[in-house]
Amino acid sequence: MILFKNARIWMGKGRIGSWMLVDQYVGKIMGCGVGEGPEETTGDVRDVKGRWILPGFHDSHIHASWHGKLLRSKWNLKFPKTVKELQLRLKDAIDGDDSKGWIEGFNWDHEFMDRIPTKEDIDEVIPDRPVFLNRVGFHIIVANSKALEVANITNDIEDPDNGHLDRYPVGHNLAGQLTGVLREDGGVQLVTDVVPPESSEEKKKNILAGLDDCLKYGITSVHSIERKHWNEYAELARDGLLPIACYIAPWYTDMGSANFPKSLDESYKNLSCDCIKVFLDGALGTNTAAISKPYLSLLDGKENYGVVLQNREQLVKILQMIDDKGYRPEMHVIGDRAVDIALDSLEKVKVSPNKRPVFVHCQILRHDLLNRMRTCGVTPTLQPSFVVTDSVWIRDKLPPALFECIYPWKTLMDNGIVCGGSSDGPVESINPMHGMFDAIFRTDQKSNSPFIPSECLTFEEALNLYTTGSAYVDKVETFKGKIAEGFQADLVVLDVPLDSDGVPLNLPENPQVLKDVKISEVWVAGKCMYKV
Repeated sequence: MILFKNARIWMGKGRIGSWMLVDQYVGKIMGCGVGEGPEETTGDVRDVKGRWILPGFHDSHIHASWHGKLLRSKWNLKFPKTVKELQLRLKDAIDGDDSKGWIEGFNWDHEFMDRIPTKEDIDEVIPDRPVFLNRVGFHIIVANSKALEVANITNDIEDPDNGHLDRYPVGHNLAGQLTGVLREDGGVQLVTDVVPPESSEEKKKNILAGLDDCLKYGITSVHSIERKHWNEYAELARDGLLPIACYIAPWYTDMGSANFPKSLDESYKNLSCDCIKVFLDGALGTNTAAISKPYLSLLDGKENYGVVLQNREQLVKILQMIDDKGYRPEMHVIGDRAVDIALDSLEKVKVSPNKRPVFVHCQILRHDLLNRMRTCGVTPTLQPSFVVTDSVWIRDKLPPALFECIYPWKTLMDNGIVCGGSSDGPVESINPMHGMFDAIFRTDQKSNSPFIPSECLTFEEALNLYTTGSAYVDKVETFKGKIAEGFQADLVVLDVPLDSDGVPLNLPENPQVLKDVKISEVWVAGKCMYKV
């Protein structure tokens, strides 16, 4: 047994405890409360000197292996501000590199650059090796000429049904030719499908790098979206190497493949899978999220309502297949038109609300959709930091009519819809403290005031997103997400800034310091897995 004392323990609903008893062998909390606590214990006594202890954080939508891959890659472009800066970073990475074959780069965002990069921009630096660079969010790539050549993509190719290939406009000296920018699954996979797959060992290294980094931020559970990584997770789990709980959601396109769970019941310590991911639309940053009103800018001279990657008939077949096999559907839906289609399909297939179908993102909604979402048992997984990032350009993309229910985190919760909090890492910072801060303050980067103040959350609501809410998403709310007797001892000990008397600030009353909070210790199932 371990007795934590002299602590500030978040027990939920505004209650602050001072002691907690943890049984390390069963990994559970045996008791907690106010006052001195038990006078005797058969184990250790830890005086945490007034530190705050919160439940372990649970990221309900992350790409752990991709996050690890970026941490390990030298081709992280780190958000250049100009195309010239992008080229310089490519040059720095390629200098002295005598390897051959494909190059995959990451982390550029044209919304914060002087313009969108093209194949010619990459050709100037790396003309002789196939290169493709993932925009943040992974809905767009830009490929160089060598990559297009290897993938047999020529100027006379037609757009795929579920994607778009950018071309130079009329008046440009290359009018009608491909720019190298490929959008959404149909476009992106024309290139990625010909790239040699990663080895199993590389996948496992990426997984462990991503999960180890999660631990440093107090994340004790992840709901990770993975494509053809199940075997690697399972091998790591069988060897006892997964440091935190992993709830995996593979892509529906991988159902039946060799790298997919053998059955719904296949699970291991710290590993399970009961959700299947389906992409229904694109992203706002790429003007491909499916919305009911047209974007303010035209696409190829026509009104643009975004991209629907599965029509109603296709989606019904996919959901029926997922439901028949006992899995839960998890749908990527950013725009209100995508949400409408998703609800229609859930209702037609009659997916039980008890399955808690997951809707990822839900950035643009309508009030008429909320009751249907609740009736269908939908559990949205939200990314609070998207509000801050998107505030720079969102008004330039969407008509005013779509601002009536936009990033509506408070509205969802007020309508009785339980939501999970997440980072979509590596798209945003995986630090839950940053996510909580953004959920509370919703900083509009253009005005430095809250973006739609009525949607700002309280400290408790923001914390619940990353604890009780995410536990509910993964159907583990009866034993995870709280500091309470009988719950799993997933804990985060925090170093909170001090007040003028040298005492840690009251965190719920001072959420403005969340980004300054440091992780001191992280406990998973009663064992200290990380300590500064």
